[in-house]
Amino acid sequence: MPLARSAEPSSKLAPFRAIASSPHSLTGKQIKPKSLTGAQFKADSLGTTQINESTLTGVSASSIALVQYVTATVALSATAPAGTQGTATCPPGTYAIGGGASVSNEAFAYVNDSGPNATRTGWIATAYGENGISMTVTAICTAVNAIG
Repeated sequence: MPLARSAEPSSKLAPFRAIASSPHSLTGKQIKPKSLTGAQFKADSLGTTQINESTLTGVSASSIALVQYVTATVALSATAPAGTQGTATCPPGTYAIGGGASVSNEAFAYVNDSGPNATRTGWIATAYGENGISMTVTAICTAVNAIG
């Protein structure tokens, strides 16, 4: 499928999007290898026929061997001025590629923040709430080729 310049402006090079035909179309032969970056393509404009998955790096479907969900549940303390933290820690040799947190009663508690820990070996969250409420933190873990 040829690539065509979109009407959207860009500081260096207008983004490209895949289209079936256009008077302003470019073919693969007209584009210098490695001259375009992902930022120059319209989101969701390329499909499996335009992407060579073996050239992708980082976390991709081909680099995920086994996904594990790890959870940790902590009791909230109404007297904790900085909230109550909980961490779901990934098994050794795996890293968090996603995660989240929830509270057992949203009427009396809330999750303030949630994200990977500093080494990306787990997921950490902070919640505020009444005594007797719990927070469950979930980490989605897998072995990856590189973290970044």
